Amino acid sequence: MSDDLEGIAATRVHPIWSSDRAIWEREPDQARLNRAAALLVTSPAQALTELQELAENGSVLSMVYLGHAFRNGTGTPIDLGKSEQWYRRAADAGSALAAGILGAYYFDIKQYARAEEFFKMSADRGYLPGMFRLATLYLDEAVIDPQPQKARELLERASALGHAVAKRRLAGLLARGGFGLVQRIRGYWLMLSSFKDYLWITAVDPESDRLRG
Repeated sequence: MSDDLEGIAATRVHPIWSSDRAIWEREPDQARLNRAAALLVTSPAQALTELQELAENGSVLSMVYLGHAFRNGTGTPIDLGKSEQWYRRAADAGSALAAGILGAYYFDIKQYARAEEFFKMSADRGYLPGMFRLATLYLDEAVIDPQPQKARELLERASALGHAVAKRRLAGLLARGGFGLVQRIRGYWLMLSSFKDYLWITAVDPESDRLRG
């Protein structure tokens, strides 16, 4: 899994609802979910019990937390099969974040068709790192027949929504000259702009999805 997506799945508690705001709004018991997430640090085994109960009652973000826990061995032995199952349940229930994590997982184990499927799902749900990863997949000659136009469209979309890493990758793509002289010049300008965006976002919101690749 990429370093940036690994950051989301780290053992410390991460406010994952910032990546799945629509799902967070539909959480059946937000206060209980917050308490269970906090227990991942102080009492991880108890946290898993709470999260499993919440998940069985329809808490999609609890499913994501359980995917993290089984992947990282938080309160339980590492079990990648169970981790994948929980992420799949969350993705099937609408989680853009879980879909993006699954895309990265399948990419890492070289199941590129499934990686594309879940990156697409994540991107369609508006998850910026999912858009970026799908674009980079379309540019990776080692794993897929390159589709630079599709990649550019995704990078343009993510960049317009504020994803600094996508803007930097778009800048490099355009600056190489494959889209004409005007776009090549624009690529140089975007490169400078992306550095400014990256510094600003890092200063004000270092956990932002706009910095995750």
